[in-house]
Amino acid sequence: MHAIARLSAESVRLSGVSATGNSFVRSVAIPVNRMVNETNQRTNERDEPVRSVRPKDSFIRTGSRTNEPTLGCVSQTLFWSGTREVAHQMSGGCYQTLEDTMLGSVLDGKTWCGKQGSNETFDSGCPNWTQCVNNPVRSFWSRASAEFAAVACGDAAVLLNGSSDTPFDPHCTFGSIEVKNFTPGLMKSLTVVLVTKDNVGANCTDESLKNLQKELKPGMKYICKEKTESELLTCRKNQDQSCVPCW
Repeated sequence: MHAIARLSAESVRLSGVSATGNSFVRSVAIPVNRMVNETNQRTNERDEPVRSVRPKDSFIRTGSRTNEPTLGCVSQTLFWSGTREVAHQMSGGCYQTLEDTMLGSVLDGKTWCGKQGSNETFDSGCPNWTQCVNNPVRSFWSRASAEFAAVACGDAAVLLNGSSDTPFDPHCTFGSIEVKNFTPGLMKSLTVVLVTKDNVGANCTDESLKNLQKELKPGMKYICKEKTESELLTCRKNQDQSCVPCW
């Protein structure tokens, strides 16, 4: 809370399009206390087609809430695609999503932009996720997603929407950015959890998951599990401090 308060009193410089230097702390000044919470903007918008992005800096690493001895290695990372709500219900304490990092938690649900001919930062009247590929919010989350994936180490997991016709969509954030930035030798395994409603939906033999396996770098172990949303949430509710996976 103290960190958020400090950020609210200052201008945070962020950009996802800078090619040099610390791209998270360049170019666009964002007074956090002037940004409004538009929770619907990113509800599942990271599942919209996005450009591939390569990580350029290590800023997201300093915002990790994990206690990794080596700076830049984030273990027990949890990715998601089409499963935002359940992913965040599962992540507290044991697994960490991008939105659970310090910077991610501060900016999640916020919107901001500039306008030609003005030096002000606006929190309304901005293009939404799909209207402009290079809008500041989308650029930031694309860059953050790339960096978060690049520092994922050990055993990671991703919750995919098993009710979707294509659980693994190569055009969405997870498929077009995060998977492509996994670091060989750093990440040991990826557990795919197909989340369904009452066992109705795709299973681990889904054709799109074969494409996901092909995207993984050599040496990364692929695991697939099928779970209903109710099974996951019940497990999370009863989970003790041991952090035994619910899948």
